[in-house]
Amino acid sequence: MLSASEVTALGESVDNVFRGNGDGSRSVTCQLQGESLILRFQTIVHFAGEQSLRSQVDSIAQESVDILSAKVKSMKESFKSVTGSTLKLEELSNQDNIEVIQATAGSLRKVAYYRRHAVMAVKN
Repeated sequence: MLSASEVTALGESVDNVFRGNGDGSRSVTCQLQGESLILRFQTIVHFAGEQSLRSQVDSIAQESVDILSAKVKSMKESFKSVTGSTLKLEELSNQDNIEVIQATAGSLRKVAYYRRHAVMAVKN
């Protein structure tokens, strides 16, 4: 169980939104619910055609994993610098989904939300 000062330090380490490429099209938000830390990645993707759809999904999935990993690393470093102790997290779930928001029969282009939702248990 986290002490009050550790909860404050964790809150300060997650109290920002990560902008992955500078244009604001990718975001990571964090939320602490009890002993669980929830990280959400979201972006809008434009799929060019059916043939390359799988490779485009794989690419954005890998990017989301990399961005979330970087966020967790940053949080751990910030937490340690404030408290002097290590933040221990255990991944409980990590799921992604795609929600198509625009597609037309005459065009191969599809616009979709890509989301990744990771839940981690705080083990301190």
